Amino acid sequence: MSWLSRFSLAQRALIGLTSLVAIVFGAIAIPQLKQQLLPSIELPVVSVLAPYQGASPDVVEKQVVEPLESVLKGVDGLTSVTSTASEGTALVMASFDYGDESTKQLVADVQQAVNRARAQLPDTVDPQVVAGSTDDMPTVVLAASSDRDPQALADLLDRTVVPALQDVEGVGQVSVSGVQDLQISVTPDERKLAAAGTTTMKLAEALRSGGGTVPAGSFTEDGKSRTVQVGGGYTSLKQIEDLRIPSAAPGTKKAVRLGDVATVRQEESPRTSLTRTNGRPSLAVMATMDKDGSAVAISDAVAEKLPGLRRDLGAGAELTVVSDQGPAVAEAVSGLTTEGALGLVMAVLVILVFLTSIRSTLVTAVSIPLSVVLALLLLWTRDLSLNMLTLGALTIAIGRVVDDSIVVLENIKRHSATARSAGRRSSPRSARWPAPSPPPPSPPSPSSCRSAWSAASSARCSAPSR
Repeated sequence: MSWLSRFSLAQRALIGLTSLVAIVFGAIAIPQLKQQLLPSIELPVVSVLAPYQGASPDVVEKQVVEPLESVLKGVDGLTSVTSTASEGTALVMASFDYGDESTKQLVADVQQAVNRARAQLPDTVDPQVVAGSTDDMPTVVLAASSDRDPQALADLLDRTVVPALQDVEGVGQVSVSGVQDLQISVTPDERKLAAAGTTTMKLAEALRSGGGTVPAGSFTEDGKSRTVQVGGGYTSLKQIEDLRIPSAAPGTKKAVRLGDVATVRQEESPRTSLTRTNGRPSLAVMATMDKDGSAVAISDAVAEKLPGLRRDLGAGAELTVVSDQGPAVAEAVSGLTTEGALGLVMAVLVILVFLTSIRSTLVTAVSIPLSVVLALLLLWTRDLSLNMLTLGALTIAIGRVVDDSIVVLENIKRHSATARSAGRRSSPRSARWPAPSPPPPSPPSPSSCRSAWSAASSARCSAPSR
């Protein structure tokens, strides 16, 4: 018998009190468990995305990919670097060893390396360092369609749906995708540029300088230092058309209006994503869960807000749920509960029918639920969630506990019956044994024999004669 079994038998009151305390804490902690589709998994892979508009793959490789690869080789723990150079975009993926460093630390290390390489990159290239994990998967995806203009629908979603979803507990980020952004295109006329004495390069410089902000010093007011900035972003097409372009001819100070030598128009940017729902163009609203969120709780909260959100969008607009992790997780938890209950009932019936022991049946009926409660308490203390992996492990554990309870109790019952049978057979046999016989008489000593012979002789001599 192990020390734990001996301790449990000797301290039955303490074990019973501990079980009651575990049940109480389980009733408090189990409703607070996070329910997610997948656990939080952070892969040791960091990506560097560097857009370079208008550049060919060869130029992207020489001017962007190679400088980034050279600085990334100095990052600690790097195992491999995979680069892809395409038209207008460079993608560099750095893989690291699995270790104690978190993904945030890896991103910080890569970001420092990329900052060192900025001096070697073209001025228009702004690399972005990102790292992905299972937490980036959207928990709920809604599709919004309307008769309105897509840009107007996107603005309406930003004002109504996005703030409402951000207020849901556990939601980390809400974004709207599928919107075709607007852009301003400036098409210069070469003949007009030549007639005005300017060039395309001067036009581009005027656009860059006119839309930028330049610091113009500082001053002190009421004991506070304030900065002065000159310029700002463009706010209208007319502002761009009225921009003045200096002449390229030496000694000429006359400036020309941009609208007189180029065509300025607002148009839709090329599509990078396409969203359709039931064959109609739509916009996607994606809600991502934060680290402490629960997919089931977010799903229930979004379902409660949907009627009000549909009213806010107005007539002619539709808002439907395209993807939702909550029902899948809730179904998995419900399946685990059903399988656990069926396993408990079958184990109790088997023990009651075949062992015919009320005491053994009660032991099984208490031990199986208590084991599950202790496992869920461990998940809660380690800040783990109920997901596909932990639910699968609990399902296997419940089956193992049910099997072990039947086998162990059957062995205990059999060994107890064997010991009792052996005791009953040994007791009657000891009663039939004969009583011990008295010890044999000891042989007479020589002195006693001589005295007996003398007495016999004197008796013969004193006998009367005839």
